[in-house]
Amino acid sequence: MKDGKILFKERQQFRQWWFWVLLLGFDLFMLWRWYQWGQVSNDFSESGLIVPSVILFLVNVLFFVLQLETVIKEDGIYVRFFPFHIHYKYFPWQDLYKVYVRQYRPLLEYGGWGIRFGAKGRAYNVSGNWGIQLIRKKGLNVLIGTQQPEEVEKVIAGRVLED
Repeated sequence: MKDGKILFKERQQFRQWWFWVLLLGFDLFMLWRWYQWGQVSNDFSESGLIVPSVILFLVNVLFFVLQLETVIKEDGIYVRFFPFHIHYKYFPWQDLYKVYVRQYRPLLEYGGWGIRFGAKGRAYNVSGNWGIQLIRKKGLNVLIGTQQPEEVEKVIAGRVLED
């Protein structure tokens, strides 16, 4: 990321209560299966539950460390969906036709949350239904989810003029 004055910064994570209840439900189910297996046999090395348990553990860790970072600077917009993006994706103002905050429908427009592809372009979102819409001069349009639409609106006002 280039040096420069930060106008806006936001970090979002998957912290929705319903999501973690669902994930915890899968965890508890797996623990219950382990318990049932232990009642039948004391040899866990033969259990068909080892691989699914490891996968479920890794999914838990992944969703715990996932974070969407958005930085708006004087030279453009930076976005990173860690750990999938080690470096920020950079969208300079001069490569954008239009930027605005809008309400959207994550499931209908992009098929959910995360790094998504839809008919309207690419989306990086974690929760909610507000986003920063980037209309690019070349390439796919991008929507970046935000939990602070009013603050973003103030920062991007007048940044990109239509041709």
